[in-house]
Amino acid sequence: MRNLILLIILFATLLGCKHDASWNLPKVLHLAQLTTNDITQITNTTAITGGIVTKEGADKVTNKGACYATTPHPTIQNTVIRSGVGAGTFTVNLNGLIPNTKYYLRAYATNIDGTAYGNEICFTTTNIFAGLPTLTTTAVTKITNTTAASGGNITNDSGSAVIARGVCYSTSNNPTTKDSLITSGTGLGNFISNLSRLLPNTTYYVRAYATNGIGTAYGNQGSFATTQVIAKLPLLTTNSTSTITSTTAISGGNVITDSGFAVIARGVCYNTIPLPTTSNNTVASGTGTGSFTSNLTLLSPATTYYVRTYATNAAGTAYGNQVNFTTLANLPTLTTDSVAPINSLSAICRWNISNDGGSAIILSGVCYSTNAHPTILDSCRDGGSGTGTFVTGMSGLLPNITYYVRAYARNSVGTAYGNVLNFTTPSLSIGQNYEGGIIAYILQPGDPGYNSSVQHGLIAAPSDQSTGIVWWNGSYVTTGATGTAIGAGLANTNAIIAAQGAGSYAAMLCHNLTLDGYTDWYLPSEDELYELFINKSYMSGFSAYYYWSSSEGSSGGAWFQWFYDGERYNSSHYGEGNPYYVRAVRSF
Repeated sequence: MRNLILLIILFATLLGCKHDASWNLPKVLHLAQLTTNDITQITNTTAITGGIVTKEGADKVTNKGACYATTPHPTIQNTVIRSGVGAGTFTVNLNGLIPNTKYYLRAYATNIDGTAYGNEICFTTTNIFAGLPTLTTTAVTKITNTTAASGGNITNDSGSAVIARGVCYSTSNNPTTKDSLITSGTGLGNFISNLSRLLPNTTYYVRAYATNGIGTAYGNQGSFATTQVIAKLPLLTTNSTSTITSTTAISGGNVITDSGFAVIARGVCYNTIPLPTTSNNTVASGTGTGSFTSNLTLLSPATTYYVRTYATNAAGTAYGNQVNFTTLANLPTLTTDSVAPINSLSAICRWNISNDGGSAIILSGVCYSTNAHPTILDSCRDGGSGTGTFVTGMSGLLPNITYYVRAYARNSVGTAYGNVLNFTTPSLSIGQNYEGGIIAYILQPGDPGYNSSVQHGLIAAPSDQSTGIVWWNGSYVTTGATGTAIGAGLANTNAIIAAQGAGSYAAMLCHNLTLDGYTDWYLPSEDELYELFINKSYMSGFSAYYYWSSSEGSSGGAWFQWFYDGERYNSSHYGEGNPYYVRAVRSF
């Protein structure tokens, strides 16, 4: 009977089994993914940590938190602090720890497939005897109306590292870190904290602070008062008025100091009654300190004005000393009608005075200069008094130069000017009287000394200096005066005189010549003398005979020119004793 029952049970069991081909395959696990946070606020018995569950895995996380032990790789079999379910960040508070002990900790998260762990971190609780830091507050220095400097000295961290330090300050006693504060690093030692954005004329209290794992300690309390801000007006002066006309004047002044507050506006104010202000006429002249100039315009003639400078800063507007002036009566009215050159050295100008301005014309004329605005301080030619039309000439001009001209007229009030005209003198020309003689040649491109911007050349004396004088000084002497080119005559002449000394001969005759105040005459070189021959028709007094040059020839004689047909001859050294003509030249 017993065996029958066992068979029935076995058969029933076999009938209830289902065949599963996968029963022998391993299960695939889908654990959560997470990290462990750093440990913070460590004391001798407590600490704070946590973690982040980034992925829940196969199913929702049903348990998460931190596990820790005094040995590595803690699991949920060790001490566990739970912190809810699901993904995301969580925090746990560790309590009841053993002082001065090293712990290992990992965050964990459990789902249907099992428990996953974050990275492992370790920490050591503080000594049971740790306390608050010991520190002092540094005396407050560098006090202004908005800033000051303080600080402290942390002499002992009492067994727990100082993780924050600085100063806290307030207008109330015993400030804490809940008031205004300046952080200044970590650790032991001295530190400085700069306080800013303070209120002027205000008393502040300040204490240094230091925070370690136990808490925050404070140094002794100090106090200080920011300085008072007293707004002051600028200090300035008014200049004397100058360049006064019937309708204009020049004034100005000097802002000596802004009294600590930037000058935002400055200038002059003026009126026909004393003590003008910025409510009257003003001329603005920028900002800041220093000297400035102001031009007064649209004034009334023959009127007394009172002027003061002004300068405005945050304190208000200050005024300089008062000065006064009277505008002039009307000046004459005139025009510069025309101007034209006569030649390279002179010109003529016409002007008209239509109104004497109510005061008799004392003098009128024209002033001229190479500057665009000539005045009576430049070159002038007077032309008479009264009103009407006048004409005057201008001489002593330079060739190929642009001159600016305007008429002037002076009455008891002052000097008035007409409009400015300009003209350009013609270039110099051969045959023109110039600087003591007659222009005999003008340098051309390729000539020594040629300048495309300035005319240069030779001036011949108006007449011969001799109709018969020898070249040498009594006996033959080699002089070295061998230059023949244009421009060589002066050097030749000096060489001849140096070699031959005093006496009466061609080179000395030219050297001693003075005409119209010019004393730099010389005996022309061979090529210079030839240019005189070429252009002799532009000059008078040349004879159809021989003229000496200053050029000494290779055969020992001197070169001379026949002014009949232009032939050049080199005399022997005996020929230098022949009496030939001489015409001196000078360079310009």
